[in-house]
Amino acid sequence: MSQTVAAARLKVRLALGDIDAGAYAIDDEQLTQMLVRHAQLHNGLVGPSERWLQEGDAFQTAASDDPDYTIQVSGLQHDSVIQLQRETDGIPLIRETMEVINQMLGPVLNPARGRPSHYALHETTGPVLTARFYPCPDAVYNIDVLTRSISAATYTDATVIDGSEYLQRAIELATASEAAARMVSSERERIKLSPDVAATWKEDQRVLLRHERERKNRLRATSHIPAQVA
Repeated sequence: MSQTVAAARLKVRLALGDIDAGAYAIDDEQLTQMLVRHAQLHNGLVGPSERWLQEGDAFQTAASDDPDYTIQVSGLQHDSVIQLQRETDGIPLIRETMEVINQMLGPVLNPARGRPSHYALHETTGPVLTARFYPCPDAVYNIDVLTRSISAATYTDATVIDGSEYLQRAIELATASEAAARMVSSERERIKLSPDVAATWKEDQRVLLRHERERKNRLRATSHIPAQVA
């Protein structure tokens, strides 16, 4: 599930009862900042989402003596790559250090060639993420990438917040709790917001986060082969 910042903010307003656009107790900019911060914090608490980049979203090798290939995926970083695998047969590649890959490749002018089975990652200026394969690919291979989601650096109303139903509701409740705490008592009274509701929201948020951790643990246990490190 996913929703835009604007959609999530509306749900927070409905929970607060702060829906009179002409007299908001918390303005849109403040509420958006709270919402974005809680989205980032909650992703850190339960771990980021994972997804496979395949076909047009991933990358290809070529038949070449060059072992290096740029992974041209916007925002992808070294620590967000969990696994690479050959698309044709679904075999996961074994991750190594750059030093080990260089030793395996052998002489620069006559590197080993064949079907890639091992790789290392390094970043250059940008940063640009590059995979170095052993052996050097002897044909065109589609390489799938299992990644951790990276939080957006900037947010607009149209920015999508990813996450399950559990996670989305937890983020909304955390945002509503903070917004309620920031209101002066007269504003809470005006929008008829009970001072006791925040405690209920916090307990619901705690339960939702527990469900989300359990869901992700089940998913990770069954949905992919963990990254291999020799």
